[in-house]
Amino acid sequence: MCVCVFEGYAGMLQYLYDMKCDIHLTTATLRRTAFHFAVLRHKMACFHKLLSFGAKPDARDTFGNTPCHYAAEDGDVIILDVLLRHRAVDPNAQVRLRSLVISDSDSRRRKHRMTKVNKKFSL
Repeated sequence: MCVCVFEGYAGMLQYLYDMKCDIHLTTATLRRTAFHFAVLRHKMACFHKLLSFGAKPDARDTFGNTPCHYAAEDGDVIILDVLLRHRAVDPNAQVRLRSLVISDSDSRRRKHRMTKVNKKFSL
């Protein structure tokens, strides 16, 4: 499953799930699950499929990191938002992460507005 997610093969992921493959298997060395790879590689189709299959978003790898840790490290507010909605985040960290998601989306909106303004003046 990890290879399918790493490469982004959502169709094959569905097939393996239908064939009753274990979605919680980890890699030998780093102990990462397919869900870790979906987050690390930003494979949104696989990410959503794994969530719907019942993947454990709180699974920890060799370093003690969950997929949420990697999403936060990458600044991936879309994945963080989904994980927060699925209550896959430690309640103590939810407040801090929500503020990150909100402030980042506000920042992106401001940048988008600035781009529009700059385009008007550059013409």
